[in-house]
Amino acid sequence: MGDTRQTGVRAMVIGLDAVSITLLESFPECCPNIRTHMAKGVSGRLMPCFPVYTPTNWAALCTGAPPSVSGLAGWHREAGGTDWHAFDSRAYACDTVFASCARDGIPTLAISYPGSFPLAGPSSMALSPIHRGLDKGAVAPVGRVAVRLGPDGSMPFDLLGSAKGAGVAVSDGMRGAKDGGAEAGGGLLPAVLTAAPDGDAGNGRGGAAGDAPRGYVLTVRDASGSVRGHPLKVGEWSPTIEASVESGGGPVTCGLRVRVREGGRTLEISELIAKEDIAAPGWLADEVWGRMGVPVEHPPSYYEILGHFHNETDLGDAPARAMDDLRGHADWVVGAVRTAMEAKGVGLLYMHYHLPDSMLHHCLAAAEGSAGYTPHQREVAVEALKVGVMAADCLVGGLLSLAATDAHTLLVSDHGCVPNRFGFNLANRLRDAGLCSLDGSGAVDRPASKAWPSDFVPSWVDVAAEEGTPEYERLQAEVIDAMLDWKAPSGERVVAVALRKKDSHLLGFGGPDCAAVTMHYNTGFAWSAEGAEALEEDLLGANHGCQMPASFAGLSDNLAFFSLAGPKVRAGLRWDDRGLGYVHITDMVPTLCELAGFKASLDSTGCVRRAFMA
Repeated sequence: MGDTRQTGVRAMVIGLDAVSITLLESFPECCPNIRTHMAKGVSGRLMPCFPVYTPTNWAALCTGAPPSVSGLAGWHREAGGTDWHAFDSRAYACDTVFASCARDGIPTLAISYPGSFPLAGPSSMALSPIHRGLDKGAVAPVGRVAVRLGPDGSMPFDLLGSAKGAGVAVSDGMRGAKDGGAEAGGGLLPAVLTAAPDGDAGNGRGGAAGDAPRGYVLTVRDASGSVRGHPLKVGEWSPTIEASVESGGGPVTCGLRVRVREGGRTLEISELIAKEDIAAPGWLADEVWGRMGVPVEHPPSYYEILGHFHNETDLGDAPARAMDDLRGHADWVVGAVRTAMEAKGVGLLYMHYHLPDSMLHHCLAAAEGSAGYTPHQREVAVEALKVGVMAADCLVGGLLSLAATDAHTLLVSDHGCVPNRFGFNLANRLRDAGLCSLDGSGAVDRPASKAWPSDFVPSWVDVAAEEGTPEYERLQAEVIDAMLDWKAPSGERVVAVALRKKDSHLLGFGGPDCAAVTMHYNTGFAWSAEGAEALEEDLLGANHGCQMPASFAGLSDNLAFFSLAGPKVRAGLRWDDRGLGYVHITDMVPTLCELAGFKASLDSTGCVRRAFMA
């Protein structure tokens, strides 16, 4: 394979959550790097696994296997007597590409990628933060504090208490494990913001009397009793502020960054990230912490756009500021990858970038012109989607710059996203069909019920009978009848497909966790109804998990996308899915491994797409 410390990364998978071909084609000016990559290789729409949502398909993209093999159709899976989160590698029922490479000594680096941590072997590495997606990650959310200096020119406040839900809890993937997080407002880090003295290294006051200071000093006291002062320049993120933060298991070294902006009127606070969660193994965490500090992955400027959207206020320069911050995060990622490359080399890199998915859930329906939003919200939503696409494109450009000259690179998503038109409540439908009993709070009363929504995937149904008995089969038939007879006022069926467990393999399901009845829903129907009705109009959101894959809107669709390029790949080929059928998401791992000369995961069921090869 050669020395990857000199030649660059040999193979890359850059995962762009919820990005579709339709979205990219809607904003071509926002994605020059992605369009260039598509022109160099083979690209097209990609058929995701069912359900069309996150855990199912990121698992398929690192195993080459459907949910019936990976065991991951829901957000949790019990293994070895423990209930693991679906992003934890111990939840997987099958082999992963990380494990396959580890057996051959090929160094892998996974960035916020499901199934990559805990590490597969001594040649495996993970980055930023490694507990992404788990129930209790060591990350506190971003925050904003109004700067109001007192008569003495200072402002005391609780640095972490200012961020809703702030605290730190270190998780190993189990529900509630090591949960030592503090409540919001707990004042884990008492701090004082003070105006910098005049003439202090360019940070002093300037201009007319009464102007806000151009610089400040942030003094922080941590759990160890240490007190440190940090000079701040208005408009610039501080270097990493390191502090000892108390958690359930004792003090944890954490880091965050702060920035004063709006002419000195607002203090912005980044995520709080534990040093032990910045990277793995520990030596890489030390290297990245020392060279890069903590990332500002979700800057307040990003949430400010969503605030303008929901509050119907003017955007101003929020998109430009958000892009500056998101470029900064892309630079952090590239620098952290370089650190791993220089230390150990990287044969295979996997990245999961979640931001586009967040933008689409919030803003797609409005951008599509849904009647649930105002014209102003539509304008803001379109700008928000552009930021999501530009941020993804920026990250793609940075990572591709690290690829070896003979590398094979895959840009891919797990699914797309389409607007809701109706919200459904499965428990209420089962209630109306005489199958499910609900208590006064609307919760399922299982002892009094014949059927109820599955714990594994809440849009599926379990029944009160032992599998294989006549009663089990009779209840399955009743549930399927109730589902297929369920119609919207327009006459549309709510449920597109309803299958008995024994037939669920047709959608890639199976195994002991599979529900008695597995289902998928028609375009526009989402699991958003919360009232007493089984079905209600919902024009205020966008989803993917329950809706059929081949669902199309004006700016997006619900199918995944792929773009594969490299010296062994045909150039400029757009896959003809109408004439040749959709490429399946499970085909990506074996195809990339074949091109790169790696062994695919042992349990991969996807096929090598030789039609892609030059």
